[in-house]
Amino acid sequence: MSAVGFFTPLHFQQPTWTEKIVEWADGWLSELYFYGNERAFVIAGSVDKGSQGVIWAHVPPSTYLVTAGKVLCAIFLFPLFVAIKVVYRLTHTFHVIDVKPTLGQGMVVSQEMVSQLEKLMPKICIEAQDEALIWHSSKHTRLSFDYHPDFTFSLKAAPGLIFRLPAEKDCRSAAQTNLDVVFSFGKASQQRAENYFAGRVRAEEVCLAHRLDRLVVPRTQKIQVTAGGQSYTLIVEERLDFEKGALAQEKLYQRHTLELDELVGQLALFLLETNFSAVTYSKIPLLKERADCPGKR
Repeated sequence: MSAVGFFTPLHFQQPTWTEKIVEWADGWLSELYFYGNERAFVIAGSVDKGSQGVIWAHVPPSTYLVTAGKVLCAIFLFPLFVAIKVVYRLTHTFHVIDVKPTLGQGMVVSQEMVSQLEKLMPKICIEAQDEALIWHSSKHTRLSFDYHPDFTFSLKAAPGLIFRLPAEKDCRSAAQTNLDVVFSFGKASQQRAENYFAGRVRAEEVCLAHRLDRLVVPRTQKIQVTAGGQSYTLIVEERLDFEKGALAQEKLYQRHTLELDELVGQLALFLLETNFSAVTYSKIPLLKERADCPGKR
């Protein structure tokens, strides 16, 4: 577990009166530490061997006038604030939560699936048809102007999972071979897969820290597949149940406008924390009702 430093300012989700005092002192001291509005959010119920779990996130920023006032007060009351912090931290320990194991919890990617993927990789890399594959991306992807397409598909043996293989257009190879386009799956492709997975991890952290219970982050895993002497990094996601198509989603948003106030507020906070930019109806669909997430999203 990664420990949390003494000077790290804390933010509690369900604070007791003692924790409110500690959070108050931390908020004033943080202006002297130059932490800005970044905090270690203490996640309720995440205790491991006596240590409480935290997630790094942000609180709303103060105005310049309020910040200046806090700095002046923190200078004069510095001994008091430090005493509060010392007393509390002597009796409490904290660690940074690693959400990666829980992000893929409940998903099963068996060795049989990996072996099947290894056999299918020559066809997957050219988006070829096969009885064992269900394609979600189409061949027009290869002819589009997108230089960073993702090949997305499912295995018929596991229709509840979606596999994502980031690709890179190789213009030089295309020119040499007189083909319309050639794709490569080297370091750039693997880095895009790593970045995609890191984005999912950050999304889970933000939802956990800010208790964004109206948003659903698909369960996600990252796997390595080796075929023909080359290693491929694939992203595996759970297949969520929602109506497909931007037009269908736009109609759903319009139909449930009066029910979406809380969702829109949580989504706005999520966008600020993650810099997620693909704000379209098809990228943020309303899910159908499900047992663990009642109500429309």
